[in-house]
Amino acid sequence: MRLPLAILVLLVCAATAAVVEAATPEPTATSEPMPEVSRPEPTGDENIAPEPEDQRPNAAEIVLPPFMLIALIITALSSLVILSKVRSKATSNKRREDFINRASSKTLVNVNEHIDLDSVKVKVVDKQTFFTESDIEALDSLNTFFNQPLQLIWNAVPAFMSLAFCPLVLYIYGPMVEFFWPSDRFPDGAPNINESIACFLAPAGLVYATSFGFSFQSAMAKQRSLLNVISLEVSLLDQIMIMTSHLTNLKIKQKLEIFRVIKDECISIVLQVQGKVKYSSKDYKSNRCSGQTWKILRLLQKIMDRDKKWTVDRTMSMKIVDHMIRLNTASSERQETLEAKIHPLKWIFLECLGFFSFFGVLLLQAYSYKMELAMCIITVFSISLLCYVVADLDSPFNGFFKINLSCLHEIIDKSEDMYLCALDNKDPYQIRADEIWQNIIDIHGNEQGDDDDEEEESNS
Repeated sequence: MRLPLAILVLLVCAATAAVVEAATPEPTATSEPMPEVSRPEPTGDENIAPEPEDQRPNAAEIVLPPFMLIALIITALSSLVILSKVRSKATSNKRREDFINRASSKTLVNVNEHIDLDSVKVKVVDKQTFFTESDIEALDSLNTFFNQPLQLIWNAVPAFMSLAFCPLVLYIYGPMVEFFWPSDRFPDGAPNINESIACFLAPAGLVYATSFGFSFQSAMAKQRSLLNVISLEVSLLDQIMIMTSHLTNLKIKQKLEIFRVIKDECISIVLQVQGKVKYSSKDYKSNRCSGQTWKILRLLQKIMDRDKKWTVDRTMSMKIVDHMIRLNTASSERQETLEAKIHPLKWIFLECLGFFSFFGVLLLQAYSYKMELAMCIITVFSISLLCYVVADLDSPFNGFFKINLSCLHEIIDKSEDMYLCALDNKDPYQIRADEIWQNIIDIHGNEQGDDDDEEEESNS
């Protein structure tokens, strides 16, 4: 029984094999070839022959563009230094001449010493007592503080480094290609990897743009913050002067002392901006440190304790104290902003990101060495300009994007005018109001006279 079953299984297997063999077509001479494995269609780049090795940029084409931009930056910075020196010299000479015309060395009074105005007549104290020689020197140093040559060169160092890398990388392009694609394995030269480089440049460019964008925004915010703080300090000092001039319960001597204190506070701001004096918490015993306005507090205490019926004077005195507190806070913010700088490691990070983008552009193939060189030069120029703009913004008093501190000169000049009006026991705002009222009377009188003349002519 087992033997017939085995024979039956063999017969079924043989029949199945015969059916499969009959279903498979036999190859003939006229039959179509088997379809080949699909291959990517040619893009047309294979038909373009790569440039020979001798068609590469020469030394002049590699070195000349970066060094031309370096020469242009140096020329622009030199012209900026020359213009700043000429302007500061003219301003300094004018202020010095004005100071000499107002006071001679024989009649100069040192305002740092306490002057007893009660024992002498007010008219004896001339207006030259408001400024000292050290005050004029501080104001002159502010004019020459901008656009220092050494600081301008330091601002241009990141841009110079980017431009210096350009010819160096272009020179090592040949050895680098030989290292990645040896001639024994790639006899036709480096392959076309534009699609791969595009995948690399997308994230590299994104990181590069984002990092430079944050650095640019940080440097711009630093300038805005510093300008806002200095403007706030000037505004508070101006309000203190105005309220002091309207205090009716203050003697002339006390008003003069307050105006001098405000002038000293402005001079301390000038010196702190230049880095010549430290913050009040470190050098609080100096006469040039910030916080000079706290000397007014003892005078305001006398006003508030003298008579309770002077409601307006008490209110203005409280406002002055509030402004003094805000001045102290603003001084701390200004000092913190001035000390904030871009760390050298951050500059290295930005330079590396720019170099990575430049490296990707360098490997692109445009089948024209002139076009490839142009793309590399434009990429390096953009990186260098971005580095310079960020470095220029990070230095608020040097370069093309600097902060204007003319408001400090204006508030100092105004404090001198208020001081002179206090010497004559005059209110500068009341003087201005009287002048406006007198002009109105004159205009009205002239109009009335014209009407009378017309009436007389009509009667005649």
